[in-house]
Amino acid sequence: MAALTTPFHRDTHQTIDFDGVEANAVALADSQVSAFVVGGTMAEPFSLSWDELVQSLEVIRGTVGDSGVVVLGTESRPETWRASCKLVRDGMADALMVKPSAGSVDEVLNELRMLNADHTPFIVYENPSIADAIDILAIGRVPEFEYVIGYKYAGQDMVRFSYIVDILGSELAVIAGAEDPLYFALAAGPAGCMPATAAFAPGFIKQLSDAVEAGDLETARDLNRRLMAYRRLLQPRSSRGELAFIPYTKAAMDLAGLVGGDPRHPMTPLSDEERRELEIVLERNSIL
Repeated sequence: MAALTTPFHRDTHQTIDFDGVEANAVALADSQVSAFVVGGTMAEPFSLSWDELVQSLEVIRGTVGDSGVVVLGTESRPETWRASCKLVRDGMADALMVKPSAGSVDEVLNELRMLNADHTPFIVYENPSIADAIDILAIGRVPEFEYVIGYKYAGQDMVRFSYIVDILGSELAVIAGAEDPLYFALAAGPAGCMPATAAFAPGFIKQLSDAVEAGDLETARDLNRRLMAYRRLLQPRSSRGELAFIPYTKAAMDLAGLVGGDPRHPMTPLSDEERRELEIVLERNSIL
């Protein structure tokens, strides 16, 4: 799976470059990416209007057609959820991805029950870095809901992730979302992964996934070492509370011949020094 970014024109209003949206989708499809996530954090949804999101979705659906799965990231707020479900019914997306509100087991289950009532396929998204973790007892009951088709975990706790794979993996598609522990997450045997790097180096991520699956740990460790060399570049910005993976991913896309561009204001693009260091690290580690 790949989470799609939103390329913007370098004009005063930073309007969306829809030609760039299409070009990126074509390139990822040609790289054997089979599922495309629109409206996730990578897309800077906090800066997008609903109309911009829908337009981006239209372009992706028109580009990918039936050859790939299109997933729309959304919210559990009733009005947003209902509008998103309608987009799935209209054929604009195949499924939704949503982060339930954290709470007691009963509160989580009640929310999942409400989402399930709309008869729309959805993936449950858990990211402990931005919200409280979902109670493990509630996770164990996720398969009770007919329209839940997957569970994405973007946390760092690999003991927890292994347990999630154990209790859900035979019934749902469990997806590894965090990038720093990706090597270890893949060893747990998930159905797939969705790291940010897949937006600009899907072939590299596939090599890592294939090596782990084949039990070729020497190759997998080497690929992971190279991936971590890139990830260390993000640490200064991340330590300041920035979503560093967005400007770094977009800059890496530019270097890969894709359409990355700058993030939308108030997020800041990489400095010239950061960009030069990024280019050196990507080239030295043969990530592109």
